Amino acid sequence: MKYTPSDANKLLPWLTQQLQHVKAAAATLREAQAAVQSLSSKARGNGSHDLSPLLSEAERTAANRLREFEAAVKQIGEREVQIRDFDIGLVDFPGDREGRPVWLCWKIGEPEVAFWHESDQGYTSRQPL
Repeated sequence: MKYTPSDANKLLPWLTQQLQHVKAAAATLREAQAAVQSLSSKARGNGSHDLSPLLSEAERTAANRLREFEAAVKQIGEREVQIRDFDIGLVDFPGDREGRPVWLCWKIGEPEVAFWHESDQGYTSRQPL
């Protein structure tokens, strides 16, 4: 699929919501993974207290967040949009410029898709449409 800037712009409200969900899920996933690691370390060094219920809950939370993250990423990928940076909400849409494949580049906070870059380059090489 090739996107025009207009096609990509029509997707932005949905994409913004999905990227915010991905970003939130990624943050809580990192927190849950850190909790699992911390509790695992404590459980290994603590011979008198059973931390397994806490560890099990942290592991369930991490697994749930991972599923949420993967589902949102999959939905974005099904539209052939490439997530380039989860933290800043940077994505590329496959496009065409003067008969050659390029990426239309957008990140959360920008009002519309207004940049592009060559298919073998990235964000730092983007140019105005």
